[in-house]
Amino acid sequence: MYQTPAKVLVPLEYHPLLNLAEKVLAKHRTTEGQTSVFPAPIMDSLAETLGEVNATNDKLAAIETRIKTNEERYMATLGLSPSQNPDADSVSRVVGDIRKAILDIYSQNENSLTQYGYRVKVVGDGTGIAIPDTPKGLNQLTSQILKRANLEGEYCEIPADLVERLRKTTGTAEAILEKNKQLQQAHKTTTQYRDSLVGILRGQHHKTPNTLRFYLISARDILMRMYRENPQELLNLGFTLK
Repeated sequence: MYQTPAKVLVPLEYHPLLNLAEKVLAKHRTTEGQTSVFPAPIMDSLAETLGEVNATNDKLAAIETRIKTNEERYMATLGLSPSQNPDADSVSRVVGDIRKAILDIYSQNENSLTQYGYRVKVVGDGTGIAIPDTPKGLNQLTSQILKRANLEGEYCEIPADLVERLRKTTGTAEAILEKNKQLQQAHKTTTQYRDSLVGILRGQHHKTPNTLRFYLISARDILMRMYRENPQELLNLGFTLK
């Protein structure tokens, strides 16, 4: 009876491709003194490309660490970090100091703060002015305060040293954000380069040279000719049969 020939699969996704490359190379290197059935030139190229993929992954991990560190620095600069140093200057702290300064000017008339973007909320039997506890809310308030300070210039009721502190802390926060944007772009570019080595970028195919996918398919095709009568042997070499 006719039997449908077995298909030896080479995956199309990143992690399965990487795992297959590692399995194939491990089989190639552990022949226990015997000659490897894998074609040496292809295996050499596969090993070199896999090494470049792993080195690129190390770069990605380093970029991710820097992004995470900057995110923590950003939250600390805003004054919203759970492990915040209470003595460190921050956007939130300066906004609080400005709130106090304005209340002192207007004899604790909380509604006077609305002109600077603060929101008066009913708290129990009275009112209160909470400092926003999210980056978006705090940045919006900071923007309104500085806009009003710039508009009023030398006639601004907020003490000049507080305005300068607010500019400094917000400038530091914005610089951290800008740095992270650059790192995120670098992460995207590096990921695309790594995926191009694997052979899974849009536009790449099984014949795109110098990729893990290309070398694995080349090795598979040679082995399938060697084991035409017994394709199950490829299972022992790390491939999957369908």
